[in-house]
Amino acid sequence: MRNILIVDDKTTLLETLKDLLEERGYSVVTATTGEEAVKKAGEIGFDIALIDIILPGINGVETLREIKKLHPRIRAILMTAFAFGEFVEKTRDQEAVTILYKPFSPEKMFGVIEPS
Repeated sequence: MRNILIVDDKTTLLETLKDLLEERGYSVVTATTGEEAVKKAGEIGFDIALIDIILPGINGVETLREIKKLHPRIRAILMTAFAFGEFVEKTRDQEAVTILYKPFSPEKMFGVIEPS
């Protein structure tokens, strides 16, 4: 079983993604802030993190940076509803696997999480 951390301040989206992933057999933990995500990453080893770029407190890029300090090999997928240009390019420096632009389909998400 793979452990996935989902970070987003939209609780409806968190619950939907959690349900979809758990139906596929993943163990899922959620967080609504970057600080909460970093704390949970310090307590649990995650294989994959789906992180929204816009979060209250520290943003998704900084959250990813902090989580990578704890788990350098974690696969990170950043989510956003916006095109940020230079800001998004900085995420590539953080070794984000990809960026999912909201709204995205479950098939798109699984295609990123479960590459063939």
